[in-house]
Order: sequence, then C-alpha cells, then structure tokens
Amino acid sequence: MTKGHALILAAVLATITQQTFAREGGFGGGQRMEHARPHQGEMGRERAAKRQNFSETSTRTLANGETVKRETTQTATDNGFTRNSTLTNGAGQTATKNLTVVNDKETGTHTRTMSGTTFDGKSYSNTSTSQKTEDGFNRSHSFTTPDGKTGSKQVTGVIDKEAGTVTKTTTINTPNGENKQHSVTHQLNPQTSAN
Repeated sequence: MTKGHALILAAVLATITQQTFAREGGFGGGQRMEHARPHQGEMGRERAAKRQNFSETSTRTLANGETVKRETTQTATDNGFTRNSTLTNGAGQTATKNLTVVNDKETGTHTRTMSGTTFDGKSYSNTSTSQKTEDGFNRSHSFTTPDGKTGSKQVTGVIDKEAGTVTKTTTINTPNGENKQHSVTHQLNPQTSAN
C-alpha cells in the first residue's frame, strides 16, 4: 500500500469512526470525551425506524483524483438489521465494514456491532450497547483500532423523577492507557421527566 492510499484509508476510517462514536455517544473523535449525549436521540430514532432491504453501488472521486467504489447491502431482520459494505480503491485493494444492529424489546437492550478490515488488511471493531434499567439506563462502548489499540466507555444513568434529575457516572479507558471516571447531575426538562 502506498503512503497516499494509507492516508486516504486513515481519513475514511477516521470519518466513519468519528461519526459512529458521535452517534453512539462515544468519544466523538477524541474531543469532549467526558460529555455523553442525552440518552434519547440518534439511537432512539434508529431503534424506532423500520429498516428496509437495499443494495447500492457508488463511486466517489477523492481530492487526489483517485476513485473508490463502495458496494453496500442491507438486510432488515425482525429485531434490527445487518449492513455489509466493501470498498475498492484504484489499486484494486478492498476494505470492508460490517454492521449488525439488534434490538431486544424484552430486555430493553440495543446492541450495535461493527467490524471491518482496512485496505492493507488490518482489522478494526467496535461494539455499543444501551439498556434501559428500572431507574435509568446503562450504556457501554468498546473499540479496537486497526493498530490494535483499545478503548472503552461505560455510562450509568440514574433518573430521580421526584427531584427531576439524571445522574450520569462515566468511566473511560482511552487507547493510550488513561482511566477516567466522573459523575455529573443534570436537571431533566419537564417533557423528559414526565416519561
């Protein structure tokens, strides 16, 4: 793999990872790691939306003139969906991304698992799980980069309806070995606390 291909792949993977982490309340590309997004939001909409089956092929021309072809197939399941993508660069190298989402209504659990390979054959993965609890929620996120570095984030939210607050306790393990933990209490808006 040329240095140019490696840089292109790194940019594509960084964008995908950043978008995924932001949607999942993850690290958001390394910025604002201490702040988790509200419990409802993108994942709530994803769980509520009925996914459809589709297949598509697209070609994108990058700033350096190289083209990357992407083939994606999504299959809806009774409790979520799977989406598999293959990217092919101008040199004929392939990269993959496989995503599985499972919603378990009985346990109130939403699980999102992604794995893939880079153009140079390195593997990466991340898994996110959200679960409603009797008095709030638990969320966890873990990932492995193509370089083998790992990280994780766990958030426990406890809702006090009487006080109209939610207390979030966050534990973060960064790829460089840092461990952080903190708690913060927020006021719920009237619409949220009524639920």
